[in-house]
Amino acid sequence: MATVPKAVKLTSSPQDIYNNIRQYASLDYQNRVPVATQNNLAQISNTLLNYAPARNEFLSGLINRIGLTLVIDKSYRNPLRSLKKGFLDYGETVQEIQTNLAKAHEYDPELAETTLFKREIPDTSAAYHTLNSQLYYKQTVQYESLRLALLSWDGIYSLIDSIIQSMYNGMEQDEYLTMKQLVTQMYNDYELASITVPELSADNARATVASIKALSNKMRFMSNSYNSAGVQTHTPIEDQVMLVSADFEATVGAEVLATSFNLGFVDYDARRILVDDLSDINGYCLLMDKNWFQVYDKLIDMGDVRNPQGINYNYILNVWKIYSISPFSNAVLLTTDTNAITSIAITPATTGNYTMAKGNSQQFSITMTATDSSHPSKAVTWSLTGANDLSSGTYVTSTGLVVVSQHETNTTLTLTSTSIFDSTKTNSITITLS
Repeated sequence: MATVPKAVKLTSSPQDIYNNIRQYASLDYQNRVPVATQNNLAQISNTLLNYAPARNEFLSGLINRIGLTLVIDKSYRNPLRSLKKGFLDYGETVQEIQTNLAKAHEYDPELAETTLFKREIPDTSAAYHTLNSQLYYKQTVQYESLRLALLSWDGIYSLIDSIIQSMYNGMEQDEYLTMKQLVTQMYNDYELASITVPELSADNARATVASIKALSNKMRFMSNSYNSAGVQTHTPIEDQVMLVSADFEATVGAEVLATSFNLGFVDYDARRILVDDLSDINGYCLLMDKNWFQVYDKLIDMGDVRNPQGINYNYILNVWKIYSISPFSNAVLLTTDTNAITSIAITPATTGNYTMAKGNSQQFSITMTATDSSHPSKAVTWSLTGANDLSSGTYVTSTGLVVVSQHETNTTLTLTSTSIFDSTKTNSITITLS
């Protein structure tokens, strides 16, 4: 289970910082470094500068007790931070489970005598989000920087900034760019639903906003059109988030967008996330479920090492994260690309026929051909016909897994896949049972 750490602000005075480090330091340190007051800074500075063990202990305590607090606080400041899921306390894999809608049956008291104990296998799928980013950031503090920092009480803040500023800034920017890259990757891999809109202009801006509003309305209802797994799901309005490019909002106007969603500006601002651009996928806006991004912090750890040869201190921030996308959550891109599917084919049965032994299962998938520079979603629905098994042991899941009961009496089945993006594109194969 992921936990979100509370944001902690550094409000201590410089004296408090010195004394906090001293409180948890070694007995040798406490004997040499007095309790800090406004009047004994020079004495403390001389001790730290001239006695290496105390200096090393001071810097280590400074980073471990103060630097990490600042890093954790500021690690939630990338524009997409609200979509992160927090810290993964245990393990390095998150399992996400989705069960498709149960099917309705006609009431028939005569059939009840023979079907009461007939199995109804749940159509359940799982996705796994695994640790996939292990980076570190490094910053060096020279002895001269330390000497200058200790000349005044305010110098301690400058020292902290010199140690961690570039590290947490680098972490923030990399996290933001990686999350944006996930959007691009999903689109280029045909895993992201899309709607084509015209090139934005002052004349069609309101029509484009109307498209977003209509899409938002539709996502509240059960549908398999907006997620890459093709499962029936919905996203309530309170769980919908908009990623809006800076140019799009500037052209349309935040007030127009807020009004279109019947929101006050404060509520709109809380639901919308502004990004610099989505131009690499010709996008204006991404309307999504708040759970679409599966991004977790696994480790944020600050360490230090002294280099006596260079008279410097290296500080290293290790950052481990999970960057992933939920295949079961809704997300739709508004893009100027004209996306179109040419054909779909079922694999591994590329010849239109496949042989299976009863009692076995086989995972099928599709290969999709799209027009040039086109990236339509490759999500499909699956159906299996021809089964005659009283125990319901022969079926196909929403992900294309075909299971054949060992008691199946028929010798052939028909497996059909139909594009969700374009329902006119479909393909079927014959499964011969042995």
